[in-house]
Amino acid sequence: MRYTNHIVPTYRQGDTISDARDLAIVNSLVWSSVFSGDSFDKLLAPGEAPVPRIVYWEIGNEPTVSVSGGIGVSNGYTMDAASYAERYKAIATR
Repeated sequence: MRYTNHIVPTYRQGDTISDARDLAIVNSLVWSSVFSGDSFDKLLAPGEAPVPRIVYWEIGNEPTVSVSGGIGVSNGYTMDAASYAERYKAIATR
């Protein structure tokens, strides 16, 4: 959420990121596709329209949903009830 609600509105491509936490987050991002050498921008271009803030996140509510989209993207998985309960507790306590 820090990336979407703080970093993206604060910095643009070419800006110096002086906050070490923000810089670490941006540097950790690797957005690419299955095509060799393909990559995507981590920050908006100067003058590009801002993105809306995220006000609601729903995480971990569908442990058996399989999602695929785009080229080479697939994150299908399943989870038994005990594992789901453990994950739910971990998410809810953060």
